[in-house]
This record gives sequence, structure tokens and C-alpha cells, in this order.
Amino acid sequence: MPKMEMRALSFITENKAYVFLGCITLLALGMRYSGLDYVSKDLSVFLLPWYEEFESLGFSALSEQIGNYNITYQTLIYIGTLLPIEPMIWYKSLSIVFDFVLAVEGYLLVKALSGKRLYAAIAYGLLLVLPTFWLNSSVWGQCDSIYVSFVLMAVRRLIMQKYASAYVLLGVAFAFKLQACFIFPFFIFYYLNQRGFSILLFLLPVVSFYAMCLPGFVAGRSLLAPLQIYFGQADAPSAMFLKYPSFWALVGDDFTTLKFSAIGFTLALLLIGFVVLLGKVKVDGSGNGRTALLVAAWFAWTCVQFLPGMHERYGYLVVVLLTLLLLVERRHVFFLVWLTVVVCDCLIYGIYLFGLDVNLTVCSVAMVSAWALLGLALAREVSRCSEAVGSSDSCASSSGTSSSLP
Repeated sequence: MPKMEMRALSFITENKAYVFLGCITLLALGMRYSGLDYVSKDLSVFLLPWYEEFESLGFSALSEQIGNYNITYQTLIYIGTLLPIEPMIWYKSLSIVFDFVLAVEGYLLVKALSGKRLYAAIAYGLLLVLPTFWLNSSVWGQCDSIYVSFVLMAVRRLIMQKYASAYVLLGVAFAFKLQACFIFPFFIFYYLNQRGFSILLFLLPVVSFYAMCLPGFVAGRSLLAPLQIYFGQADAPSAMFLKYPSFWALVGDDFTTLKFSAIGFTLALLLIGFVVLLGKVKVDGSGNGRTALLVAAWFAWTCVQFLPGMHERYGYLVVVLLTLLLLVERRHVFFLVWLTVVVCDCLIYGIYLFGLDVNLTVCSVAMVSAWALLGLALAREVSRCSEAVGSSDSCASSSGTSSSLP
């Protein structure tokens, strides 16, 4: 074998994680490039007409509400009008950039919690090539990767006990999308569980949230405008489920009758989670960060699964957290849960984007069952941690036991 070929093979063998990262990055870019010309309904009906209004009005457009996104994303739309770039490419480029930010954050979190560079690299790859992620940005033209990137940054810093920056980033995420609130229960739980920092840190998300809306205030918007936008979004749905396979797809779609009951039921489930978990599990970064990821996934998924008016894309954060949990824990139960959610998520994306005929009832049964299975895994974690109390064992992750995937 020629020496140059031997050196190349040796380099690939010694740096397989980095080679994988490079190859998956090129593949992910190619996948996204192939979707740039697709004009989704959201683009043609909403995003592109909004862009035209910003283009005609200029900076003064930020003084009024165009569309239903918050001021922070409206500011990005306005910036796009100042650049020599096609509107659709601008929208999609923003989301694609944050696809990679999200993948890097996923890499860092898995690396920190598992200590395995290879699993971190796989997490990076999955967050780039799973259909949920590249369809969302380069085909659909949606911006879920932006707010979820900041959510993941906040979660990683919280687990690593960098509390101030975590709460600042939480506010930034919320400034982009109302759906960032799905992670709020975990942040509240973390505070009650750890008691290692002041409740005054909860003021930081308020500060960063309003700081992100500053261009709108300069243009003349009121201080209540950002919140009014979100209240309007919360009141907009007229159905218990909107092509999302949730619990309510199995119960009924009488929005008027069930709306407030659904909200109450969701809050009750979250409260039960607080009561069961508080004092039983630890979620700090000193050996218990893996448990924190499990708890965060369960809280976020409970919100998405049981709140009314959930859209197809609202499970984006859940897919991200379950993907990272799988790479950190590598247990069969998490693989089954992850696979169920990924398959169902792909199918419901197909409904909107390509008119795919999907039995939403079957998907809903699968999703609710997977949510319950994750809950059972969490209950097992509670039981294991309770047994560890008073012994020399620490309540750390059980990854690597006989139940773990290779």
C-alpha cells in the first residue's frame, strides 16, 4: 500500500470523530441546499407577504404588528430587507445557520454528560440529518431551530450550574417563540430542587426578553406589545389539536368545552411531576446531569402532549431532548421512545408539506404510549434514587449497565 494512502487511512482512523463531523456537515449542507427552492404554504401565505410589508415600510414597520411573530423575529425580517438577498433565501438561511448552532450545542451537551466524543458526534449528526430538522428549516422555512438553540444553550448552562447565563438565554429563547415556555417547568423544578441560587435570577429572563425587543420599542411599540403578541397567539387556536398526534386526538376536538379542562389537566400532570420528583432526584451537573435531561424531556413533552391547539412543529424541542437523552443514556427504552417520536414526527410533517395521508389516531396512540413509557423510565429513576438514599451509592445515571445499548 502506498505511503500516502497509509497516512490517509491512519489519519481517518485516529480522527474518526472529526472526519465524521466533516462528512456529516457536508451532507447536511447538501440536504438543505436541495430544499431551498421549495415554497411552502407558510412562506407563500404568511412569511413572504410580511417581508414585502417590511420592505415597503422600512424601520417604521417595527412600530406595528405585521404577522404574528414577536418583535425579535420581526427585527430579523427587517434586517433581511436591507441585504441583497432573496426573501425566501433569507428566511431559510437564518434557520439553517441555527440548525448548525443547535447541532453544536447538542454535541457539547452530550460530550459534557457522557464524556464520549463519538456519541457527541453522533448527536451532532442526528440533529442535522433527521427529517424533522432539515425539513423545518430548508423546506418549510420555519424558525424553530432558532428558539430551540437558545433553549438548549440555557439547559446546558443550567445543568453545568452557570445559572445567570442560563436564565438570560432562557429569556432570549422566549423572545423568539412562545413555545420556549415548554421548558419553563423544568427551570422552575431545577430551582426548587437545587436551592443553590436566588429566586431573583428569574428576573433575568424578563430583562433579556425585553432587551431582544428593543428595536421595536425604539420604533414606538409599547412595553406590553411583546406580551400582547403572545396572548394573541395563545388565543388563536380553534381546535384541540392541529395535525399533532396528541392525547386530545383520541378524546375529542370540542375546543370550546375542553380548552380550559385541557390546560388544567396539563398543569395537574406537571404538579404531580413536581410532587413525585422533588426531593427524590438530583438534577445538578455533578453526576446527575443525565437525570436532568430526562426530567427536562418529560416536562416539555407533557406540555406538548396535553395542552390544546398544538401544531405539527411544536414537538421540535421534544425531539431534540429525546435525541440527546438517547445518546447520553443509550438504553433500549429510550431508543424505543425516540424512534416512535421521530417516525410520528416525520409522518405529520408529511401531512402538511406533501399532503401525506396519515392516520392521526394511530400516531396519537403511539405518541401517548411513548410519553407514558418515558414517564415509567422516570419513575424507575425516582425509585432507584430513593433506594440510594442513605447508602454509599450516588443517584447518578445508570448508563452502562446491562440494560444499556452498546
